[in-house]
Amino acid sequence: MSRKYWFTSDQHYSHKNVIKFCKRPFMQFLDERSRKIVDECWAREVTSIAAMALELKLPEPVVESMKHTAIDLMKEKMNETMIDRYNAVVDPNDVVYFLGDVAFEKDRTKLENILRRLNGEKHIIWGNHDNILKSIKWRDYFKTASDLRMITVPAESNNGRAQDIVLCHYAMRVWDKSHYGTWMLHGHSHHTLPDDPHSLSLDVGVDGWNFTPVSMEQLNEKMSKKLWKPRDHHGKDDS
Repeated sequence: MSRKYWFTSDQHYSHKNVIKFCKRPFMQFLDERSRKIVDECWAREVTSIAAMALELKLPEPVVESMKHTAIDLMKEKMNETMIDRYNAVVDPNDVVYFLGDVAFEKDRTKLENILRRLNGEKHIIWGNHDNILKSIKWRDYFKTASDLRMITVPAESNNGRAQDIVLCHYAMRVWDKSHYGTWMLHGHSHHTLPDDPHSLSLDVGVDGWNFTPVSMEQLNEKMSKKLWKPRDHHGKDDS
């Protein structure tokens, strides 16, 4: 039986600010008062626990504790959602490429517990927020690690057609063999970069894929809709 190939990026496990900056939908799990505290604190440049305590008629330490409890709950819901959705599609025999920024979890035991739960043969392409991951025994969880890599998905894992793919945390405008139909997959931008319909490149970050790894079937569908034409960027007239 052929192995499936999956691609994903930018989980940011346990990162509270990514919930805010990327508007991840995990505040909905909070009760109304906790949601108000977190929302108000995040809306202000300088968090004013005193003002919130006065408004809610509660002691400041209680409001501070409620804020941290609420944020921890959101992080836990985010982590569990991504783990569940990952394992719902990835089988133990599958191959998964993580394109960086896997986790912000500072507790190394918790981080290793997250990685241990994820199915598949895992490979990592380093991102700019993977220093914590590099500090643990990452080789126990990832078969390979690279900053930039080209792979070939074998024909038996891609409907009878082998596919070359360049993998990097960062988006690229040109890459090795791009004019021969090689794909370019990346993360980093959290789907804030407009998709180029003329380029066989794609952001596989979880924010644009329902917090789930992306399959070859999904990638083929996306790439087939591109208005791509072969262009050689080595000094030839490509007009």
